[in-house]
Amino acid sequence: MMKEVDLLNSFITNNKELELLEAKLNKFNPFKILQIEGYELKHSNILFWLLDPKENHGLRDEFLKRMVCDVLHSNEEIKTDVKLQDIYLEDLNDSCYVNREYSVNLTSSIGYIDILIRLEKLKVIILIENKIYAKEKKGKLEGYLNAVQKEYSDYEILPIFLSLTEEEPSISNKYFSYSYKNIIDLLKLLIDLYKDGLSDRIVNFIKYYINTLEGLTMSNEEVINLCKRIYQKHKKAIDLIIEYGPALEFDCVFEEFESNTEDKIKLHSKRPFKDEIYYWFTNSMIRDEVPEIADDWETPYPIAYGFKFDLNNNRLKLILEVGTFLEQEKRLEFIKHIDKHGEKVKLRADAFKIKSKHSKIFTEYQNFNDWDDQELLLKRMKKLYEDIFEEIHKDLNQIITSFNF
Repeated sequence: MMKEVDLLNSFITNNKELELLEAKLNKFNPFKILQIEGYELKHSNILFWLLDPKENHGLRDEFLKRMVCDVLHSNEEIKTDVKLQDIYLEDLNDSCYVNREYSVNLTSSIGYIDILIRLEKLKVIILIENKIYAKEKKGKLEGYLNAVQKEYSDYEILPIFLSLTEEEPSISNKYFSYSYKNIIDLLKLLIDLYKDGLSDRIVNFIKYYINTLEGLTMSNEEVINLCKRIYQKHKKAIDLIIEYGPALEFDCVFEEFESNTEDKIKLHSKRPFKDEIYYWFTNSMIRDEVPEIADDWETPYPIAYGFKFDLNNNRLKLILEVGTFLEQEKRLEFIKHIDKHGEKVKLRADAFKIKSKHSKIFTEYQNFNDWDDQELLLKRMKKLYEDIFEEIHKDLNQIITSFNF
């Protein structure tokens, strides 16, 4: 352990290149302050704004037209009846309709296309599936394309798979591949061409967004070279940071959950294991009604909630658990009380043993594998806690308020 601490101390002490890198990365950028860099939905919102000629960016149809032409030009191997010259020569300002989160009927569910654009005069539909860090879901691209072809049978469909680094979609013979690196180049070109006719606020906004995308795509050569030099000098320390990195990212997600939940969530402990991370927390109801009588447990309170991020089995699990009491007899009394008064809870037989220390009384999970998509992970956490556990909260309130601790 001491050797690891020495490595980290050496990495952060008098490291001029690291300080220079931090200075470059810490330049004021509202997108960083708002923490939208890795949130796919936020990027889709910005793209929606840029692609809609009717929006207030002042670019009219230039971004839309140039992006579509670029997509067609760089994917010439894919057959389509959409003609580059038709897009380029058409005035799209008054015949273009841009939709966000466009709903379509899939085989067994409703799907939501990130961006769908209808070019009325040209009879063209542009379908954009936007991926930042999240993985492509099996069958979704085919499902979206089939649904749009069915709904707009008399239109030509131009499906685009947008990713950070021009990642190949699973059905590469049908989807046009495009990347955020291309968008950086396009935005830089448009700023150079039209900056004199755009307001300073719009120009600055787009420049901040370019800076954000360069960070995401590692497109800033100066920053890349700095990173290479730092890594060569401090490889062991950086590898150590990378090893513990995923757990630190989940901390940020839990902090968001903690601050955006009305129940005044409080984190008490975090337990990282290989491919598993537990976050144990209480809400205000537990803290108001239950005394701090736990004996060497995850929280001072003998009952608590726990999120389990099971990376190995791709599951997000929420647990309600009874932990230790200072007096085991009191714990057994509480377990029997739960059994008698709890309508929704589920107790196993070993919970009634006098020596038992931990007893799950309710567990629910969702299959989840998009661990890099922090926004989606936060949504699932909130859904588990607020919607699926809604009746459990009521049940727990009745249990603990009727028990004499």
